[in-house]
Amino acid sequence: MRNAIRILLGGKPEIELVAEAENFAQSLSLTRKFKPQVIILDLHMPDSEHLTPMNVSEGLRAYEAAVLAISVWHDEDTRALAQSYGATALLDKLLLSKELIPAVMKLGSGSHAEREAQSRSLFN
Repeated sequence: MRNAIRILLGGKPEIELVAEAENFAQSLSLTRKFKPQVIILDLHMPDSEHLTPMNVSEGLRAYEAAVLAISVWHDEDTRALAQSYGATALLDKLLLSKELIPAVMKLGSGSHAEREAQSRSLFN
């Protein structure tokens, strides 16, 4: 999945991929180090059972990054899980080639307050 995301983002010179994480713990560490504007978070990374959504959400949001969650599931439970991680939107892994770039571009611009407002509209 990370390879596919890297290829998709690599085709857009206005988007800089600053890091890739193998799990939630590493995503928190890399967020502290690089302070990205947008984080693409796979809801089903290997260590998801070891960190609570609250721990991850607080760690990622401390740097005011917009979080895009990705999953193959889009039921109410998955949407609620994405929101508990502080996600601004939930994207379908199977549709990333169509949805990822527009979502990153939209959330990568604007202030933190604007991204918060977009978050409310993307989940409604």
